[in-house]
Amino acid sequence: MRALSPVNSILCAALIACALVALVTCEASAQAPAYPDSVSHTVQPLTFDGTGTSAWGPISATADSTALRPVDPSMSAWEYPVAGLWWLIKLPFALINHGFKALVYWRGDIPFFDTIERLLSRVPDFGLKAKAEWTPTSGFRYGAQLYENRPFDGNLHLQYTFVAGGRDDLVNTVGTRTFLGSSTWLDFVGSYHRRGAERFNGIGPGSSADDESFFAGRYTWTGASLRQQFDHGLAAEARVLYSDVRNAGPRQLDRFDSTEDLFASDLPHGWSERSTGMSYEFEFMRDVTGTRGRGVRGGLQRAMVSYFQPTSGPGEEFLHYRLALEQFIGGSSPAGRQLALKFSWSWMDGSDEVIHFQRLITNHGADSFRGYHGFRFRDRGIIGGTAEYRYPVWDYGQVGGGLGADGYVFYDTGQVFSGHSNVRMRALTHSLGLGIRLVNADDFMARVEVAGSRENFLFRFSVSQIFQHAKGGVFDGRVPIPMR
Repeated sequence: MRALSPVNSILCAALIACALVALVTCEASAQAPAYPDSVSHTVQPLTFDGTGTSAWGPISATADSTALRPVDPSMSAWEYPVAGLWWLIKLPFALINHGFKALVYWRGDIPFFDTIERLLSRVPDFGLKAKAEWTPTSGFRYGAQLYENRPFDGNLHLQYTFVAGGRDDLVNTVGTRTFLGSSTWLDFVGSYHRRGAERFNGIGPGSSADDESFFAGRYTWTGASLRQQFDHGLAAEARVLYSDVRNAGPRQLDRFDSTEDLFASDLPHGWSERSTGMSYEFEFMRDVTGTRGRGVRGGLQRAMVSYFQPTSGPGEEFLHYRLALEQFIGGSSPAGRQLALKFSWSWMDGSDEVIHFQRLITNHGADSFRGYHGFRFRDRGIIGGTAEYRYPVWDYGQVGGGLGADGYVFYDTGQVFSGHSNVRMRALTHSLGLGIRLVNADDFMARVEVAGSRENFLFRFSVSQIFQHAKGGVFDGRVPIPMR
C-alpha cells in the first residue's frame, strides 16, 4: 500500500474532523426541545445592582473602600541608562518652564509682556519694530524697522530699516511695495550694508579654524522684483538687481587678525578690488505655512535660478541655482509640539578662480551652521539639513494668541563644496543646541540659543530665524549677495 504524502495526510485529517463536528451538531439539534410558534417566553433581566451595564458586562456597585495594591518600582539594569538619558533631555525644558512661570508670577499685572510684544511684532497697518542681534563676532547690533502699510488706500507699502553697532556695522534699507492687483505686487529696494569685521578662514570645507582673519566688507544693491501669487500657495517671482561689493582691512586691528596680513601670500580672488554687476533671477515657490508664529504647519518649497553678469572688476558671469525644502510636522494646536525639518542646496556654476570671493556662498543667514561662527566657510556650493523639535512652554494671555515661548532642540549638518564630488560624510559639519523662541499666533519675534560643535560653543540672540527665511524677500532687506 502506497503511503500518503504529508499534504494529503493533512487534508484527510481535516475532512475527518469536519465530519465529526457535523455529526455532533446534528445529535444536539435532535435532542433540543421544539417550541410551537404560538408559545412565547420572557427572558429574565440580569441583576446589575442599579449601576447599569457596559460592554464588559454588569457594573459592580460602588464600594465603600478602595484597596491599594503596591507595585514594585524597581527597574531592570538596562532601564537605568535609558531613564538617565531621558532625564537629561527633558531637564532643559523643565527648567525653562519653571523659570518662565516664576517670571510671570514676579511681574504680576505689570504690562511688561504687552510692551515686549508690541516692540518685536508687526501690527497690520503701521508701526515701529525693534531689531536686535548679538553674535560673538559682531557683538550687539540694534536698530528699528519703520513701516507704513496704509497710505494711498493701501496700494503702496513703505519700509525703512536701520541697524548699527557691533564692530562698526551699519545697515540702511529702504523698500516700497506697490500692489498691482489682489495677487500681484512690485517691490523696489535700495540698501547699503557695512560689516566692520567679516570673517575669512580660507575657501573650501577644509579651511582651518586656526586661520581666522577679518576684513571690512561693503555691500550696496538696488533693484526691483515682481511677484505673482497663484492658488494653493504657489507663486513666481522675477528680480533684477544691481550690486556693488568691495573690501578693506578691519578697523579694530588690535582685536582681529587682518586677512591681508594672515593670507598675504594667498589672498582670495578679488581682494581689494571692487566688483559690480547685474543679476537676473527667477524663483518659483510653494508656501502653505500660513504664518511664521506658533501653529505654523504645512511646508515651503523654493527653486531659484540666477544669472550674474559683471559690469566692472574681476570675475566672469556665472549661474546660481538654489533649492530649499521645509516641512513642519505636528503643531496643529497652539499647545502642540512640532518637528521642523529643512534641506537646502545652493550652487554657483562657475570657477572659484573667476568669482569674487565676497560673492561666494557662506554659512550665514538661512544657511547657518549654528554650532559655527557665521562666514566660517566659503565656496561655490553649500548643502545643509536641519531638524528642530519645538516644545511650547509658556503663554501670556490667550493660549496661542498672545506672546508665547517655545523651547527647542536642534541638529544642523552640512558643508560647503567646490564640486559635488567633494561632498563627503567626513567633511560634514555637525551642530547641536537648544534655545527659546518668542512667538505669537502670527509671527516669529526673537530667539535665544546656545549651540555647540567640535570647534565652538556659541550663544546667540536674534530677531531672525533660519526657517521661513524668504517670506519677506528683498523688501525686508534680505541680503541678495548671494541670494538665499
